[in-house]
Formats: sequence, structure tokens, C-alpha cells
Amino acid sequence: GRPYVTPLSAAPGGPARGAAGLRVHVVTGGGAGVDLTQELVRLGFSPSLGVVSVFDSDYQAAQELGLMVISAPPFQPLSAESIREHQELIHDADCVVLAPQVYGEGNLADLDVARTALEAGAAVIVVTDPAVETRDLTGGAATALQARLLEAGATAVPDAHAAVMKVSALASLSTKGG
Repeated sequence: GRPYVTPLSAAPGGPARGAAGLRVHVVTGGGAGVDLTQELVRLGFSPSLGVVSVFDSDYQAAQELGLMVISAPPFQPLSAESIREHQELIHDADCVVLAPQVYGEGNLADLDVARTALEAGAAVIVVTDPAVETRDLTGGAATALQARLLEAGATAVPDAHAAVMKVSALASLSTKGG
């Protein structure tokens, strides 16, 4: 019974130094990556997203911002085709950010895809708050997979803002280095 005001983009600004050259992919779902994605775009990045439901606010944000997004039907395990498309986007990414989504049996593959990206040399950033144990509906499988991802060299950050700052730092390094 009340109107909602939703800003579709942040304040205008030019691309962050190096932003255009760093390919970023956000692994998200359930609206967990909306703020993160909007902040990345505000700084000049054009992240891709996946795999999200077509009814998800992450999907809506990606559409409004004109970003590449892999979508799937809600509340179903990820299809082989969705996983393949996701792997292709991640293979092309320099940096992968895992938003603090809720994990169920349907999206455990997101953690495996992130591990593949790490093994291929991409920087992987994991937003750890709220703790994965509070978002794990898989009986501990997601918690164990995230722990292995961090042990393998992924970077843990407490929140979306810290993730954006880490991505910006990587962009700055890639600009200076190349």
C-alpha cells in the first residue's frame, strides 16, 4: 500500500582507472549481488552475472544496467547448459566475485565453477558476511566447498564494499602492470 522508490543507477561518474580492461564476473542469486553490481557499474566496470533466476532482483538489476547475465528457472538445479554458459563467462573473467547468496542443492555448482576460475588463474573474491553457515541449506556441503575455495587461494572480504575495493585495486594493478 506504499510506493517504493528504486534508484536505477548511482551518481554519474567516469570509469575507474583500469575498470574497462578488467573483466569481472559476479556469482550471485537471491538479490545478494545487487548493491555490489551497482557499485561496480558506478565505478566503470561492466560485470557479467550468473546464474540467476529470471524472477531474481539480481537479474532485474543486470537487465536495467545492460549487463550480460545468465538466467535459469527458479528453484531448480542448474542445467548443464546454464553451467556451461557460466563456465564460459568465468573462463573469460580476470576476477570472479562470490556474493553472499543462500546455497541450496540447486546452486552448489556455483562454488565448483568459482574453484575452476581460481585454478585457471582468475582472482576469486568471496564475500563472507553473513557467514556461509547461516546461508547453507545443503547440510554443510556449501560451507565445506567455500572453505576449500578459500584454502586454495580465494580472497575473503567481509562485505560488498570491500569486494568492490578489492576489484578496484586489481584493476589499478592491471593498469600499472600492463
